[in-house]
Amino acid sequence: MRLGRATTADIDNQDFLAGKLHFNKPGNPDAAVVNAGTITAKEAGLVALVAPNVANHGVITAKLGHVELASGDSVTADLYGDGLFELKVSDEVASQLVSNTGSINAEGGTIAITAAAGKEIVNSLVTIEGELKAPTIEKRGGKIIISAEGSNAVSGNKTEDKGEKQGSSTVLIANAYLDVSGNDAGEQGGEIEITADNINILRNTLIDASGHSAPVPTAKPAAQQGTATLTADKQVRKEDEFLAHENRAGGSIKIGGDYLGKGDTAAANYVYVDPNSVILNDAIQSGDAGRTIVWSDDTTQYYGNVFARGGTEGGNGGFLETSGKKYLGAQGYADLTASLGNKGTWLLDPTNITIYGNTASVFNSGNLVGSWDFEGDAQDSLGLNNGTINGATFNTFGAPTFYNNTDSLYFDGNDKVDFGSFIPVSGGTPRTISAWVNSSADGNAVTILEWGTHSNGERFRIGSNSGDGKLRVEISGTAQESSANIFDGNWQSSGTSG
Repeated sequence: MRLGRATTADIDNQDFLAGKLHFNKPGNPDAAVVNAGTITAKEAGLVALVAPNVANHGVITAKLGHVELASGDSVTADLYGDGLFELKVSDEVASQLVSNTGSINAEGGTIAITAAAGKEIVNSLVTIEGELKAPTIEKRGGKIIISAEGSNAVSGNKTEDKGEKQGSSTVLIANAYLDVSGNDAGEQGGEIEITADNINILRNTLIDASGHSAPVPTAKPAAQQGTATLTADKQVRKEDEFLAHENRAGGSIKIGGDYLGKGDTAAANYVYVDPNSVILNDAIQSGDAGRTIVWSDDTTQYYGNVFARGGTEGGNGGFLETSGKKYLGAQGYADLTASLGNKGTWLLDPTNITIYGNTASVFNSGNLVGSWDFEGDAQDSLGLNNGTINGATFNTFGAPTFYNNTDSLYFDGNDKVDFGSFIPVSGGTPRTISAWVNSSADGNAVTILEWGTHSNGERFRIGSNSGDGKLRVEISGTAQESSANIFDGNWQSSGTSG
């Protein structure tokens, strides 16, 4: 068949005869559409199962076409736009479930598993097991959309709409294979987007957006022209710019939102990525690896494994963000290396950062990069040192990255760093402290950072001098001041040894 639809909603005869596929007469609010057999559409065809509750336990195939499992009781088909559906849910629908345990195949096409939200109450669950496969074919990339509209994960990601509805939406993915990879010469990876209030990527889940090959830049070093994921000045490229980049081989994966929660991609409240899950976004042979975002407006717990490696014959590592706007637990693994190019970038962006001493590293970077960058509301960076900061020399300065041989901390804006059990200086060993400071505070005596006491030779302090507002650095009673006022809006530097 070219076009197949199964829905519990009804349509006016006049609309149907006029070709207006607006099924605006809700059926039973508890109704379900279930496939346990085999459905095959003709090439570039459409298969749609639409009801308050939808399940696929069988096999659905639509090469270069569209497959949609959609929860709603009113639907309008868009056959001339993106081929997907506009869904609505009436007040009579108390709960919604969309489930896949079978196999859906749409080579070079789109798979969409979606649940609309009610006007005032949200109570939806999307569960994914089995296979969702939309790999690249004939250089046409596939796309997988898993979306449960919620109280926070709102259409367009509009701040003013968040929290207006009661309840929440949830996506659970386990024992699943999501594939938009391109494995033949000249093919790039496709797109995967997973959105809901609560997202759980659970055990035995493999997500693959790797691409085989793309041209490798040779005219200029990547440092001068950037990569597929980053501009030359290290800004993260927007998704559409990345997808259009000639050097990209890997694809785009968004779980819980887009970069820093910006843009119109619906943002999650909570995201969990299991230790027994794997996300692949490699450049297999040549070109740059892909762009992978794991975001939540509240809490992200990342324990998974991400691989976004540059091509074996040339290309750069990809970009990975694992961020929670309020809380981030990042104890997973990332490999963004490149054997013949530049390593990629891993962005971690919580509100506050806590540094603990005398503990084993919880970050496994796979020889990732020379630094971790924190951007947005928290721009504090911690140099790689196997999870422990040793030594007595620290530099606080206005640069966004820090390297292994000069471990340092960077403070910007309203950020906060708690030092846990870490002891930065001890005893009488000679040490040096220096600082670059740019403060917008208004006053003459401000302490920016201090630790310890004079009595045991441990005290150090960075702040302004009482009375004149000059930058002052102290170590155990020895102090040095800058010549300029700390509050003049410019970067000031000072340092002292003791």
